[in-house]
Amino acid sequence: MKQIARSILDIDGGNLKEKADYKLSEIMANIADVNSNPKTVRELNIKIRFKPVEDGGVITSYTVTNKLGPMKEREMILNMNSVKDPLSGQMINVLIESSNQAKGQLNLDGEIFEPEMVLIGIGAENLIKKETVQNGQEEK
Repeated sequence: MKQIARSILDIDGGNLKEKADYKLSEIMANIADVNSNPKTVRELNIKIRFKPVEDGGVITSYTVTNKLGPMKEREMILNMNSVKDPLSGQMINVLIESSNQAKGQLNLDGEIFEPEMVLIGIGAENLIKKETVQNGQEEK
């Protein structure tokens, strides 16, 4: 039998190292993410289990996990309004996301800013369909 000095991390044909490197890349991406807390400690955990068997062998299993930093909580303001459905006359609740730009203001590309509405409530899909037809777009 050929004898080679290797690390325990080389077991399983190098798959343990590969999994550890993958989990480390997730940690690095989490640290670089501006939406995660930069002060949170991240962890890379390698757990190797050894179970002796009667014939003198050892059954070995391993897991590689990481602990990432949580995403930062973000707040935003949504203004609630009601819009009358022109077809049914029903009032539909809409949420409008607040923005630093004023409605109708030109952006640097010369486009007029219109805030997006998040439509909720029964009949909201009718407003979306009506707007799609008015803009000359057909649903597929």
